[in-house]
Amino acid sequence: MALTQISTNQIAASAITAARLADSAVSSRKIAASAVGTVKLAALAVTDAKIAATTITGSKVATSTITGNKLTNSTLSSAKLANSAVGTAKIAAGAIITAKIADSNVTSTKLNNGAVITAKIADSNVTVNKIAHGAISNAKLADSAVGTTKLATGAVTGVKITDSTVTGAKLANSTISTAKIAAGAISNAKIADSAVSTTKLGNGAVTAAKITDSTITASKLMNSTLTSAKISASGLTLKGLRVTGKTWLMGTTVYIGATSLVVRDPLILVGSGATGGTAIAPESGIEVDRGGPNAKIYWDESNNAWFVYNGTTASRILLASAVGLRFIDSEKHTFASTVTAFVLAHAPNPTASLHLFFNGQRWDEGAGNDFTLAGSTVTLLADSATTSAKIIVDYRY
Repeated sequence: MALTQISTNQIAASAITAARLADSAVSSRKIAASAVGTVKLAALAVTDAKIAATTITGSKVATSTITGNKLTNSTLSSAKLANSAVGTAKIAAGAIITAKIADSNVTSTKLNNGAVITAKIADSNVTVNKIAHGAISNAKLADSAVGTTKLATGAVTGVKITDSTVTGAKLANSTISTAKIAAGAISNAKIADSAVSTTKLGNGAVTAAKITDSTITASKLMNSTLTSAKISASGLTLKGLRVTGKTWLMGTTVYIGATSLVVRDPLILVGSGATGGTAIAPESGIEVDRGGPNAKIYWDESNNAWFVYNGTTASRILLASAVGLRFIDSEKHTFASTVTAFVLAHAPNPTASLHLFFNGQRWDEGAGNDFTLAGSTVTLLADSATTSAKIIVDYRY
């Protein structure tokens, strides 16, 4: 009897059972579109080998038809799915668990933007090895989806962060250490007013070049802020300085650039520090810069006298208190009775400096002359001095 093709109308409903089908008899072209529903498939009947590459498109799958128990583990590889074939509506909530996905097969191009919502993923099923490198773009992440616990240690590198993404609110206190800051990264605009206190500055860190003119006012300085350690070795320039109390200027040389120096002290002490009657230097005094050679007035310790030096010759200063340098001019003597001797106010020194005038006549001193001198006593030889006599003397002493 000759066989003819059996049409769909000649087959009774549910007539073709699994026992009636030969192995591998049902090929893709034998199945009408949407003919195989969920109830027609035995559990785990559809294996990877049974599905031709890109055979399963969106139109072949009824909504919610493929549930988790219909798929063997790792059956749906990336190659079996057409790009964008699995939309959100095709996936039952929680259907895609870790075991159903071959490692690294869900790439970015297989997912519609927004297709994988929270309800479609079973808790804790997306592990590290299920995600292809670079698959998670910014568009794939819901806002605030990546918390601290979701990030591996060291995962967030500089290239992973878009510019201006990390704001102050995103940083934990004390997160940014010195090593994390690039040289020169902290500009003036990055520093809040009053943020840099004394303790934040290293000794000598603030040099003149770092400070703009007139920046440091009195209100910017805390009491006792300026210690010697904060001042650089090059020194400190001040405009106007008032110092109260004792002041010590330490150093080998002190320069005063004033054009007018006013000192209230009426007696200036130089050569301070001498002890035991011994001066600290053989000469002490004042020197005048004349462009060379200089002039000076000084005390010479070895000669115990003052000297004046004009740049060429040093001359001793003769003091009025020295013997023989004081003068008596016109010392007058009158007498109440006749005398042959009288006493001068001082002893003439030298004796030859004595000039004696008796009633206007010059007398000579010496034995055999008009008078003699012994100390301050004058003995008259030429005549006696009566009450009418007038004697005038000049001398040094």
